[in-house]
Amino acid sequence: MFRRFVSAVVVAAALAVPSMALAGNTAGPSIRTTTVGAHQTDVYAVTLRGGEAVSVLVKGDGDTDLDCFLRDENGNVVARDVDSTDTCLLTMTPRWTGAFRIEVRNNGGVYNRYTIRTN
Repeated sequence: MFRRFVSAVVVAAALAVPSMALAGNTAGPSIRTTTVGAHQTDVYAVTLRGGEAVSVLVKGDGDTDLDCFLRDENGNVVARDVDSTDTCLLTMTPRWTGAFRIEVRNNGGVYNRYTIRTN
């Protein structure tokens, strides 16, 4: 499960996906399709399980460049994907179970419809 922060309002933003394993994301695998406005950033709160690999895949509609960041509870960037595409893959293994943030930043002048998946 992940939560998206929109204008200081926390919105539940995940749909559970059946899976054989609940690695990484303590709520299990999640998937959501949404849009991020031009020059805006979507932020999701997740709780990740220490010692278990996690991956976050973001796939956009092709209209703009998306950059993605995974931050720990102290705001440190622990994974990033900052190329010139709208596909991001973040992977890491947290050392502790705790709160993390996923940021999806739209660098373009129009909205981008994207799908975000966590394991």
